[in-house]
Amino acid sequence: MILTNSKDVFESVRARQDHGHKYSDLPRGYDPCMAIGFNFRMTEIQAAIGIVQLSKLDFINSEQRK
Repeated sequence: MILTNSKDVFESVRARQDHGHKYSDLPRGYDPCMAIGFNFRMTEIQAAIGIVQLSKLDFINSEQRK
């Protein structure tokens, strides 16, 4: 999981998670490939654990700062 407020970082990460394809209105195969990408997929279990962990984020961060 990546959190960012940078549009450039967002677009780069989004493309890499989809085999390097840049999202556009062009049909698949005609869209530009901006980088080498990956085919990582998250399972439902990983997503469920991630959601629970996100609910603990403020506590985890405050403990880390201590």
